[in-house]
Amino acid sequence: MVSRGDVDEFSVVQIPTGKVTRWWDLIRGGIETIIAKNRITFRPEDVYVTLAKNAATLCLTLDSRGMYAGFTILTQERNPFTQENYLMVWFAYSKVRGASEGTMPHLEKIGRELGYSLLIMHSPRKGWERTAVKLGFSLREVVWQKRL
Repeated sequence: MVSRGDVDEFSVVQIPTGKVTRWWDLIRGGIETIIAKNRITFRPEDVYVTLAKNAATLCLTLDSRGMYAGFTILTQERNPFTQENYLMVWFAYSKVRGASEGTMPHLEKIGRELGYSLLIMHSPRKGWERTAVKLGFSLREVVWQKRL
């Protein structure tokens, strides 16, 4: 098992839209886990449709032996005032310790190559507060909600 998230220990492969079906069974369990832990109101099938419509990008994380270590699903977010496009981590799932940390430099590179100026992520999970800071993220906002 990998214990650190060094960039050299992991690689990231972008999956073309037409190939998402081939990988769906592999990532579906991770999506179900994320939805359950975060009390998200949509279903895994909604994520599949978003990927199939090319409204999101699936990236697989592989360890140094080429074995599946997790996945990230990226989307685009747009600032309505500046029209600046941001690359957003919509889903991130790791099966291997350190994969999240090892994946992030690859996602940053993808974002820069595609012309994005900012990488963002949202999470209600407290553990991400420490991890995000270690990965170079800064807190942008806190969102509170009350169901009516």
